[in-house]
Amino acid sequence: MDINPYRFRVPKPNYLPHKQDIDNDDVIVDEYSNAPLGLASEMDNAKFYNKCKRLAEESAITRPKGYNVSFHCNPDMEKHHFGMTHPMKPWRLTLSKSLIYSYGMSFAMDNYISRAATYEELASFHSTDYLDFLGTVLPEPVPRDLENQNPDLKFNLGGSDCPLFDGLYDYCS
Repeated sequence: MDINPYRFRVPKPNYLPHKQDIDNDDVIVDEYSNAPLGLASEMDNAKFYNKCKRLAEESAITRPKGYNVSFHCNPDMEKHHFGMTHPMKPWRLTLSKSLIYSYGMSFAMDNYISRAATYEELASFHSTDYLDFLGTVLPEPVPRDLENQNPDLKFNLGGSDCPLFDGLYDYCS
């Protein structure tokens, strides 16, 4: 069996969709108490990998000629939630990665798992004041610009586009 050290099994999300905080019987998402959130076994990974490889061959998915295509991902990014008002949701990253692997597109490109940048690496591009702010700022559940059209945003962070959420420094690195 062809087993690659790069785990081709799409990770299952580490969160469940939540119900809205309203008294409404018309919920959009149902919560499942027995959702299978465990890690897949090596055998499951191998089966999934071979299934994706077979699909890529059957669909004639090949590497493009003349240039390189690469896919960079970090499973830790799927754990970050930017808040209710931001359009980026963790399930979008999980869904995109799932589609890439399920269609066998990963065999037509170079795949990389990115690592977190060190403080020194970040400091070569950003000021230390900015990095210290990222590491010490407290999360805010409501963006500052929702109630105030002219909010005081240090480093332009804290608004709807760039919310202050838990784990901000880890996300940025």
